[in-house]
Amino acid sequence: MTEKEIIGKMNDFWAQSGKSKAEMSRELGVDAGTFGNILNGNRGVSAGLLSKFLETYPSVSAEWLMRGVGSMFTADGHVGGENIANNNNSQINAGDTINRLVSLLEEKDKQINQLLQILASK
Repeated sequence: MTEKEIIGKMNDFWAQSGKSKAEMSRELGVDAGTFGNILNGNRGVSAGLLSKFLETYPSVSAEWLMRGVGSMFTADGHVGGENIANNNNSQINAGDTINRLVSLLEEKDKQINQLLQILASK
């Protein structure tokens, strides 16, 4: 995918998020003007910002953002393809939940590193 297409995907997410550009820029730790210029296509997007974007919005599919494959959200917007909320209102084992979240974060880090390698090779 081209950088322009990736920026287009970021705009698609922004449009669906209901957030203002200023709010998203704060969440991403980027100057609002700079972020606006990126979303408007007047400025390129860095690998660091893409990494921060995927870290800040973990329900966004890295495959969708970087390669245009699949849907915008991982398994209907649930982190790592699983709904970690307990829909039965039954007891949740906190230790198991924490271990699963750590595992999901490690997997996301692995995906981000793979995407950074892909970007570096282009």
